[in-house]
Amino acid sequence: MTQCERILAYLKSGRTITSMQAFNLFEVTRLPDRVRDLRKNGVTVYSRMIKLQSGKRCAQYWIHAGVM
Repeated sequence: MTQCERILAYLKSGRTITSMQAFNLFEVTRLPDRVRDLRKNGVTVYSRMIKLQSGKRCAQYWIHAGVM
């Protein structure tokens, strides 16, 4: 299974993902690139900036479950 396929399956389960989660779960170091690949393949991936407990900000990605 490719990185994109693993990320898409994770997102289809209704969960959100950040770069740190992608690294910890799938050893993906460039989540924005994989999201771009998904979008190029017609998947609507939403994103927003969130503030972490540390005060740092990062992007969080999701899709609407059952939608591609």
